Amino acid sequence: MTTSEEIVQETGEEIPTPRSVSVLLHILETDGTYQGMTDEEIQSIVDYEKQLAHMEGSTEQLHNEYANHCASMQELTASSLQAQEAMLQSIIERASNPQLQVIQYG
Repeated sequence: MTTSEEIVQETGEEIPTPRSVSVLLHILETDGTYQGMTDEEIQSIVDYEKQLAHMEGSTEQLHNEYANHCASMQELTASSLQAQEAMLQSIIERASNPQLQVIQYG
């Protein structure tokens, strides 16, 4: 592959501004080849795909951290609910059984 600067030097013809990544990706998807693209254009696709892979990896990591946090919060909520139910049951038993003595702190 050659750069657009090399083409200008060899042929004397002006090369148009490099195409956007979205246009290049469309061409790549349609034609299935990098043929007709300059080195800079191909590098821009590689850089874009590398950046996209990095973002996907970061997103997956954040998703996993969030899932772990949610699981931890569910465990804490369940534990708290059990403690509250035990406390409520104890209060109900004391209220419904007059033979239980209420301890007074003085």
